[in-house]
Amino acid sequence: MLVVISPNLSFGRSLGQSGGKLIKVEKAWEGEIKLELRQQAPPNGFITNEKAWAKLWGAYRGNDELPKIDFDKQMILVGVGKDPNSIGYDPDRLTLNEEGDLKVVYGGTDMLYPNPKTCRYIFLLISREGVKAINGNAVRKD
Repeated sequence: MLVVISPNLSFGRSLGQSGGKLIKVEKAWEGEIKLELRQQAPPNGFITNEKAWAKLWGAYRGNDELPKIDFDKQMILVGVGKDPNSIGYDPDRLTLNEEGDLKVVYGGTDMLYPNPKTCRYIFLLISREGVKAINGNAVRKD
């Protein structure tokens, strides 16, 4: 059983491959941020341009060197939790259907944090090839 926490974040055990073309994650970054920084994450769960990437990277990673992304060919998926529980993804559930809609499901630990001050996040670098939408949200190059 999956429990949906937010539009781009789900917790629970994997239900196995959900069909469609599996999308490979080329690189992942993760960390912990102050809870109020959650609001800076894109509401649609992805980034398709350098300006938005630089802004979010700076907010979440400070002075760490900004990775160079070719946004003509790649994009960033952004998952942010609601507390310090770990966050991750199931590579068997990162699937692109025939219509070009990428299904992204995040999961993690489920410990109770009554008054969290921080939360965990994950950035996933993927290819844009064939991706027209993510969880039903249209993808455009901004």
